[in-house]
Parts: sequence; structure tokens; C-alpha cells
Amino acid sequence: MSEQLVKIKKTTAFIKNNFPKKFRPSVALIIEKNFEMLSGFRILGEAGFDEIFSQDENLKKNEGKVIFANCGGKDVIVYKGRFHYFGGVKMRDIGQMIYVLRYLGIKKIISVDEVGHLNPRFSCGEIALIYDHINLMGDNPLIGKNDNELGLRFP
Repeated sequence: MSEQLVKIKKTTAFIKNNFPKKFRPSVALIIEKNFEMLSGFRILGEAGFDEIFSQDENLKKNEGKVIFANCGGKDVIVYKGRFHYFGGVKMRDIGQMIYVLRYLGIKKIISVDEVGHLNPRFSCGEIALIYDHINLMGDNPLIGKNDNELGLRFP
């Protein structure tokens, strides 16, 4: 088993062990740590990134948290806060968080971000759908040999 898969499975197990009773999420929401939760979300519990990543010095510094919530009768995992490459976090560690969602059984991910810089004609609060993305940063969490245990890289 690869080192990355070991980390993913440890993180997944920690998060699952903190699930509220009968919590079965199929949707994940990724938001910035300063983003206010919408009123329709009922918070059922949470765990700080510092607890989840206590074994990884680079990741446990992050002030984010995983929130267990319910919205409209659906259980939702919320990553409140995210890791940033410009903050010194390796791309592979950033990608690990998405793999963890997969191992938690998440089928849909909604990522909320500030994207006004993509088009100066965007208005504040406008919804932008990004359906294609070209990474121009020179690094990518998918670089290297595919780990078949993680699944098909480009399904």
C-alpha cells in the first residue's frame, strides 16, 4: 500500500469515527474558512484540521475544520477552510483531501470560491460554473505514476 493511500485511509477512518450517529453523507461542500454557513444547514458536529492531521506538521497548522451537517434532509460533509499550494502545502496533500471524500462515499462535490478574477464582468455574488480547468502552476497532485489502488485517474 502506498504512503499516500495509508494517509488517505487514516484520515478517512478518523473522520468516520467522528460522524454523528446515522450520518451518511453523499455530498461535500468546500468553502473558505471565512465563509458563513447558510441558514438552511443544521450543524451536527465538527472536527478541526489540527485534530484530523495531527500526524502531519504541514497540514495541522491549518485553522480549517470538517463540519457534519444536514441540509434539506441530506447529510453533507463541509470542508470549511482549504489547503493552499502558495501556503507551502504539497499538491499531493491538497489532492489527498479529495480522495478522502471519495473514500467517505461522497459522489458530488461543490466547491465555493472567489473567482471574480477570471472575468472582470462578473458581479459580486454571481455564480460561475467552471467546467474545464487548466493548471498553469507547474505542479499537480496527479503527477507521477498512477496508484491503481486509488482508482482510475481519468475516468
